[in-house]
This record gives sequence, C-alpha cells and structure tokens, in this order.
Amino acid sequence: MCAWEIKLVLARPLHDASGNIVLDDCSKADLLNNYFASLGIIDNDILPSVAHPSSCACTLQTVVFTEANVTAAIRRLKIIYLAARMNYRLCCLGKRVTL
Repeated sequence: MCAWEIKLVLARPLHDASGNIVLDDCSKADLLNNYFASLGIIDNDILPSVAHPSSCACTLQTVVFTEANVTAAIRRLKIIYLAARMNYRLCCLGKRVTL
C-alpha cells in the first residue's frame, strides 16, 4: 500500500432553511457566515488566568520582506511540493524514497 493516500471529497450542495439548493455566491456566503457565526461565543471580557506567565519582555520590532526573500521562500516550497509529488509517484510504483 502506498504511504501517500489521496482522498476524493465531493462537496455537497448548500441548502437554505427551506431545503432549496443555494446557487448564488452571495447567498452561499451569507449561509456559511451565519452558520460559522452561530458557532462562536459572546466575549465576557474575562481573561483566563495563566499558571506561569512569561517574564520575557521581548517584542518584535521590525519584520522585513524583500522580493528576494519571498522569491526564495516560494522556490523552496515548489521544490518541496515537487519532491513530495515525485515521492508519491515512486511510492505507488513500489519504490520507497526518503526526502
């Protein structure tokens, strides 16, 4: 059996309160928004107590994103993605590859 397993998930259509299939994008967004908003709780402004609060007064001062850094990060992601795909293909052929 292959170490990588692909699972196909078919999304079911969204239905409104009357049971009708919702086709309009705005209606879908409203339906999902109302659902996820119903899962939340109302904030009571009470923070939980922390057993061991951090004594570090460190703060992040500056974050710099250069075009070169972002490009390099994207290239690394592409390499990791392609290596994983190749590993998947080889694995399904019965070959074991360690990245």
